[in-house]
Amino acid sequence: MFTSNAHNGANLGGSSDRCLLNVILERKNPNESWGFRLQGGKDRGLAFQLLKVPLNSVAGLAGCRTNDYLVKIAGKDVFEMSHEEAKGLIRKAGNTLTMVIERGDHIVPSMNEAFPDLKKKEEIPTNANKPYYQRVLEERGELPGQQNKGFTTVGKPRMTTKQYNSPIEIYGEDALEEIMEQGTLL
Repeated sequence: MFTSNAHNGANLGGSSDRCLLNVILERKNPNESWGFRLQGGKDRGLAFQLLKVPLNSVAGLAGCRTNDYLVKIAGKDVFEMSHEEAKGLIRKAGNTLTMVIERGDHIVPSMNEAFPDLKKKEEIPTNANKPYYQRVLEERGELPGQQNKGFTTVGKPRMTTKQYNSPIEIYGEDALEEIMEQGTLL
């Protein structure tokens, strides 16, 4: 059984509007599951949320849906409760559990929505803001004095091969440097 305190004329069937629902869950015996998984708590840094609510469970038949947010359990606000405290209240409920849940697509805002001023606008560097070596590399593909040698920021330039069993190991350092400078070995 549930009643609604809808905001913005929300309908209970999963509308994008927000609404508060007073839900009363009733089960036949204490061994029967309520039919939802609880996530969240102050100690976990998450708002309480109902997860995995089957439609034919006690919670599902009472009107709860997956991703509903918990506001109250047995008349007590959950915002300052740890996960274990909320779980304890649910276990102590006996065969009747009353909850207030909030439903809607836009209940918990993202960090960018909650704190829009903290989002820094990333500056796209113009050529004038880029360092000299970056501008030259983008324009020419190599630095001055590095024509046809490739570019490396660490150590001597090395020739790379993708071939398995490459014969490059049979050449000496002098021959490899000559290849790098001229492009061919005579």
